[in-house]
Amino acid sequence: MKLKVKEFRFLLFFLPIYFCKLLNITPSNKWFVLLSIMCFTSLVYGSCKKKISGKIFCILMVLALYTGLMVFTCGKQGPFFSVMIILALHGIEDKRRIYKVSFWVGIIAVLVSCYIERNGAIGVRYIGGEWTEVYKRSNILYISFVAVVSFYIFLIKEKKMEIWRLLAILFIGYAMYKYSGSRTGLVIIVLLVLMLFAFRFKAFDNMLQGRIRLGSLYFDRNDISIFGQHLYHNYSPNDFWNLDCAYYYMLLGYGLIYTIVWLWLSCKLIKYLYDRNRFFEVAVMVIYAVYGMTETFLPNGFLNASIFLYAEYLYHILGDRKQGVNAYENKNYSYVPTTVSRNG
Repeated sequence: MKLKVKEFRFLLFFLPIYFCKLLNITPSNKWFVLLSIMCFTSLVYGSCKKKISGKIFCILMVLALYTGLMVFTCGKQGPFFSVMIILALHGIEDKRRIYKVSFWVGIIAVLVSCYIERNGAIGVRYIGGEWTEVYKRSNILYISFVAVVSFYIFLIKEKKMEIWRLLAILFIGYAMYKYSGSRTGLVIIVLLVLMLFAFRFKAFDNMLQGRIRLGSLYFDRNDISIFGQHLYHNYSPNDFWNLDCAYYYMLLGYGLIYTIVWLWLSCKLIKYLYDRNRFFEVAVMVIYAVYGMTETFLPNGFLNASIFLYAEYLYHILGDRKQGVNAYENKNYSYVPTTVSRNG
């Protein structure tokens, strides 16, 4: 396998930091900081030899300055180096060789990490409503494993994703769970395998009666507007057009502003309910959010009962705290469950 100059420059920047991160080496390690500086220097040198259009350069520089500022405001380097990765990938169209090298380097890093974490440690986890000491290994082990699996998926073409490959991913994922103790990692791998199976054998589109394909055709036919637009519908067998996805419909039909406000408000509402231990209402919000993937009724308050929760939250943030019958707050706004109305 022969690497091109651009690919070699990218890997020279990417691989050392990638390998260290999979080993759970953090910026608290001075040698890692020095290595990162050296990799960044090689990236700058390589970028100077690239021909980048003015528009792309300006956008990347704005992102670099913004995420660079975040290094000082929140002490996290991840966003900045993610922008650097995007910059380093400029001009590399076929990334298969990069995926292949990253995959094998990742395997080595995961094996080394497994050896380093062989003794494990006592950690504290929230289980059964209380904080409990458990014996486990670092979750970075499983995160590293997922990264390696992702590169493997990038390499395997859709038609080559046979059942045995999916079962192998699931089996190794379960083995990694037994070794690392990462329950969330196992859930992610199970969901990943189910989605790979569904997309590989067109199960999603078959179960959803062609909604995925039809939704993509709507995006080919319509541009995203700011304030919304009329969408074409036809139920004729010879010219069937029906957009059955609330999120697609919001974006194309109701417009970008409405979609952003809806999604922002939904996330804030779920957090509002979760903070007050109103988990049943959270469950209702989640099932409607999932239901919206296959139907368009979400903005219709006569069909979407969660509109009552949106109303409660809106009155809450707008200062009308007399709406207190269902609010899980005390008069000092602490999150202790109560059903006492603000009206006394």
